[in-house]
Amino acid sequence: MPFPRFHFRLRTLLIVVTAFCCWLGYQVNVVRRRAGVERWLEVHEIPYTPNGEESHVWCFIVDDANLPWYRKLLDDHAVTWFAYPLNATAEEVDSVQSAFPEAKGHPLGF
Repeated sequence: MPFPRFHFRLRTLLIVVTAFCCWLGYQVNVVRRRAGVERWLEVHEIPYTPNGEESHVWCFIVDDANLPWYRKLLDDHAVTWFAYPLNATAEEVDSVQSAFPEAKGHPLGF
């Protein structure tokens, strides 16, 4: 008795490839947006100021342990915690929080 062969049409293949490409495009878009926000955070991260003024300090912690394998292939990073200055605008904080929904944000200057 011969084994039944798996049959599919070209249309099915095109639908599967299109769905995969849409998913991949979305993931690449998310990774690029997160990379842009991470670069912005790195520019605004000032660990020490000589005069003790901490008005523009942003701090963040990156932990890639729980990142899915496909995001690691796309060179994504997971920001798990960030601290923002008291004079940060709501737009800046919302931008970081929306790019990294897994991150917990806290104001500096407890």
